Amino acid sequence: MDPGVGAPKALVAELTYRCNMFCYYCYNPTDLSAYPAAAELTTDEWVRVLTEAAKLGVLHVHFTGGEPTLRRDLPELVAWAKAQGLYVNLITNLTLYDEAYWRDLIERGVDHVQASFQAHEPTLNDRIGGPQTFKRKMERMAWLRDTGVYLTLNVVLHRWNIDDLEAILHFAHDLGVERLELAMTQFAGWAWKNRAALLPTPEQVERAVELARQYKERWADTMVITMVGLDFYEKRPKPCMLGWGQVYMVVNPVGEVLPCHGAKVIRELRFDTVRDRSLADIWWNSEAFQRFRGEAWLPEPCRSCPLRTLDFGGCRCQAYLLTGRADVTDPVCEFSPHRPMLDALIESTLRSVDGKAVPRTHVMSRWDSPG
Repeated sequence: MDPGVGAPKALVAELTYRCNMFCYYCYNPTDLSAYPAAAELTTDEWVRVLTEAAKLGVLHVHFTGGEPTLRRDLPELVAWAKAQGLYVNLITNLTLYDEAYWRDLIERGVDHVQASFQAHEPTLNDRIGGPQTFKRKMERMAWLRDTGVYLTLNVVLHRWNIDDLEAILHFAHDLGVERLELAMTQFAGWAWKNRAALLPTPEQVERAVELARQYKERWADTMVITMVGLDFYEKRPKPCMLGWGQVYMVVNPVGEVLPCHGAKVIRELRFDTVRDRSLADIWWNSEAFQRFRGEAWLPEPCRSCPLRTLDFGGCRCQAYLLTGRADVTDPVCEFSPHRPMLDALIESTLRSVDGKAVPRTHVMSRWDSPG
């Protein structure tokens, strides 16, 4: 156990990987058949996880998926989490169920709803997410505004919508949400498979960053605007989940406990499950959480870098996807020996296709019905 590590601050509860939408940039695993509904944690198992999380010192729980509302026990889990003193955030595509359902969720204890939109208008939104999804999202946004719950609008930016950013900003402002999160596509999961059609140009990203900065200042008194940059075009990497095994713990639908959403991509790691070990034991002692926690594992040039306590070598999953190794400096870093390889990949990707067509490979309708 690392004596410098404190208790986790947040639990990401991935209740299911089932989803009614088809987003091409989804960070969920591409091997969805490995997570059938029949293997998901039961209600009682999730209740135990939430109880253990609160005792461990977790402050926030983020219910997510897939689409978490496909779990019929979500209202019960929300109420239980709230009873344990946890701040409850619901991350949802906001397309399912009636007004009574959403009002009930808020009454049971949802503090914050993070709703995803694929675009600011129905044509592109529905092209990515599925028919009529924009209309359903707008209906439910109106219901949620009436409840007074804290609302965040999340829009993932990529080649198809990044040039519409100013319209997206005004759309969010007109909706009256408290917070707009602009997240540049991170190329893992389905986004990695579809990167040729989704990767924006450096010029598009530069314009978007500047535009977001301007509106962040202009609307500082009315709406919080955050932007998650595109790693590929950065010179320095971001810390993985604010440091691998230091702030977040993720429990996936079958009970495996991960330091980040994408960690299963690292095939060499073994992840313990809440069905075999307590959450506290996994956090403090498991091999996966210890492997890249802190600074001791860092390679050069990270080990000698004065910023090593800020970025911890960058994203382990990104390093693995790009190099086949998780124990190297994130190739995003300008000092990484693998940076030229990433630059070559970006150049070839931008040359490969015009981005007008992506096969609808991410179809979750093969999943069992909810429940």
